[in-house]
Amino acid sequence: MERRGFKVPASDRAHKHLIDRLSNTGHVGIRQAGSDMDDLRDDRNDADYDLWRRPSRKDADDLVEKARSIIEALEAAEADVAALSVITQGIRDYERGRGDVPWKG
Repeated sequence: MERRGFKVPASDRAHKHLIDRLSNTGHVGIRQAGSDMDDLRDDRNDADYDLWRRPSRKDADDLVEKARSIIEALEAAEADVAALSVITQGIRDYERGRGDVPWKG
């Protein structure tokens, strides 16, 4: 995000900040990546606080695969100039709608 000129909070809010922006882009694959990141964040919170929960090996493998798909989607978007344009504009529009300072510079 910072390489694209967006400000990212330097706190525990950074993950939610990223999820919210990716989930509100105009790019289907990146919106899905944002949604998947939110799911993983929920799963991590469950693991941190629900000590009785015992995920299966299959559940763990599925979560790792979801993380890999997020990374692949972000890397593919990074390599696609047209996709980056759509994503950047979508994030700017989202931030403008929230009244945030949309980007640096």
